[in-house]
Amino acid sequence: MNNTAAIAAGVLAALTAAAQAGPVAPQAGKEKCYGVALAGKNDCAAGPGTSCAGTSKANYQGDAWKYVDAGACVSIKTPKDGFAHAAKGLIVMRPTAGIGFKPIHFEEAVACPAAGLWFEVHAENYMVAGGPRIAMLEALRAERPLSLHGVGLSLAGAEKINPEHLARLRDLVERVEPLLVSEHLAWSRVGETCLPDLLPAPRSNEALQCLARNIDQTQEALRRRILIENPSHYMPLPDHDWDEPAFLRELVRRTGCGLLVDVNNVWVSANNLGYSPRRYIDALPARDIEEIHIAGHRPDAVHGGALLIDSHDAPVAEPVWRLLGALLSRVGEVPVLLERDGDVPPFSNLLAERDRAAAYLADRGEFAHAC
Repeated sequence: MNNTAAIAAGVLAALTAAAQAGPVAPQAGKEKCYGVALAGKNDCAAGPGTSCAGTSKANYQGDAWKYVDAGACVSIKTPKDGFAHAAKGLIVMRPTAGIGFKPIHFEEAVACPAAGLWFEVHAENYMVAGGPRIAMLEALRAERPLSLHGVGLSLAGAEKINPEHLARLRDLVERVEPLLVSEHLAWSRVGETCLPDLLPAPRSNEALQCLARNIDQTQEALRRRILIENPSHYMPLPDHDWDEPAFLRELVRRTGCGLLVDVNNVWVSANNLGYSPRRYIDALPARDIEEIHIAGHRPDAVHGGALLIDSHDAPVAEPVWRLLGALLSRVGEVPVLLERDGDVPPFSNLLAERDRAAAYLADRGEFAHAC
């Protein structure tokens, strides 16, 4: 058994032990509810106990929150117009479709005039104090909205979040003030061992408690709502207590987090495990979906189309475009992000795919029948 397999074999027991370490969920029958400044008015002061705390599931007013009776929190969507950062001279616009940023495209990205264009980066690539990389990111942020997409918090792990990693992420969030912050429903760390992959977690009650604890810790440190992305699956795992949409719904209820729905992940997983991708997206809570990812995939070299790989190294497949249209018909104008991490083409090619996503956003009603 190799090291990764040995670690994975022990994580289920660790999840159970960690869940028994103490209470990690809100009081029974309660949910976390945040404050919100309505209609652009500064009627919410940051900090627990403010007069408007407990009015929204979306956290965009600092740490003004309290627990309320489950179902009593008003659902107010996170603003789609970015944040008004006039003091820093940061751009505020209505984001539509964006592109995963690559440094080789910096000059074209900064100069691109496309309306509603925004960019997303992997947070861990920029968690540094200074230097050319962070200077490039700040220059890009001065022109376009940014989203930070984390890959290293290991939220679904049995252990609490590494405090140093979380502190560096908080510093980056404060520095670039992103439109959105997201992470994965996955784990990648045990003790001092960090694994170079996003590994699946059992959807057990114990894992749910650990995950909720880690999301709460992250949101309280960042003083904002984060989004959780659905994973890709390549084989069935045993011992689930929840199906995935129900698990995500409960996670939102317990923590007040939002969802990032990766449509390619849904398509790949449904193909590999044999379920309906349309039923999956229809079971997700539409009001809590605040970002959508699209990407390319490829068939496995041995098993062919029976096993699809979420490779991010090809154009978006037509079935994924159709599934995007079906999702947009439910959720409305949610920002869509095109990912491309391998075999990266010229910026113009990515922009053409991004423009197609923007057209889907503009005409989303036409795609309600897509799947």
